[in-house]
Amino acid sequence: MDIQKFISDLLSEHDCVIIPGLGGFVGSYLPAQIHPVYHTFQPPSKKILFNINLRQNDGLLANHIVQSGKISFTEANEKIRLFTEETLRVLKSRKYLILPNIGKLYMGKEGNIQFDQDLRANLLPESFGLQPFFSAPIRPDTTLEKTEKRLQLRSEQKELVRKTIPKPLKWAAILAVPVAAALLLSLAGYDSIKSGSWNYADLISSLSPFSTAEKKPVRVNVQPVSSQEAPPGNTSFAPAKPVQSPPAEPQPEQFAVIVGAFRVENNAHKLVKTLNQQGVHAFILDRSSGGLSRVSTGVYNNRNEAEQMMNRMKSEGFPGAWLLEK
Repeated sequence: MDIQKFISDLLSEHDCVIIPGLGGFVGSYLPAQIHPVYHTFQPPSKKILFNINLRQNDGLLANHIVQSGKISFTEANEKIRLFTEETLRVLKSRKYLILPNIGKLYMGKEGNIQFDQDLRANLLPESFGLQPFFSAPIRPDTTLEKTEKRLQLRSEQKELVRKTIPKPLKWAAILAVPVAAALLLSLAGYDSIKSGSWNYADLISSLSPFSTAEKKPVRVNVQPVSSQEAPPGNTSFAPAKPVQSPPAEPQPEQFAVIVGAFRVENNAHKLVKTLNQQGVHAFILDRSSGGLSRVSTGVYNNRNEAEQMMNRMKSEGFPGAWLLEK
């Protein structure tokens, strides 16, 4: 008679099944959830815990055995007693007992019975037939949104410039353009006169807007000055020496261990909180060019140290951990 199957059948219908002399299995409703890293969808299920303090016989298991095996209540209790003694003998020998569709019983370091639920089995009748599946994160097209933000920013900048510049200053800026042009033309003519190589025809032709004659280039006699000789009237002249800037010091490479990247920043904060609760120092490193918030567990100048942390995170449930070279 398979008492383990009777326990599994009762857990799918009841929230508490007691094994006299051993302990009791207690079930509670667990809503559907999505894994924050692997994006796997888990349907609603029943979470099973084991309580060693529930040892008093409530008759539920014995009555179920009587109805299923067509035996007396006394015989059913005797079979439960033999099952309990055999289970305790196996656990005290530092072995474990697998209960199909329920989980694993084993003895802890302090001599207490421990239990790990089999997550592959769903004992909630309402979720019969539902299987876990991968739910890819939704990545909305942000091209239109970025374009609208860029146009709005330009519009705000133009409006800010229009409000900050007073009207008299605007007219002054408009009038400054022809005045500056006339000043540049005057300076060009003055430089030609000062150099000593000019003639009136060329000067008038260059300055007059009504001249139709072909403009001739102004000839300027320039004497080359030797780098070893100082110009007249200046005895402190010395050839300039090129200034060499000191070579830039090479910047050390940095390696960041990335354990997750999220489109929704709130999911990144959840992962950081989870890792911090597990004793792993985690933080949001930056936002990638694609708009993903990247969660890191450390930044290192030494690649070996970074790879050690990466291998550690892979062994602790983050097989997709990778190195980002800064």
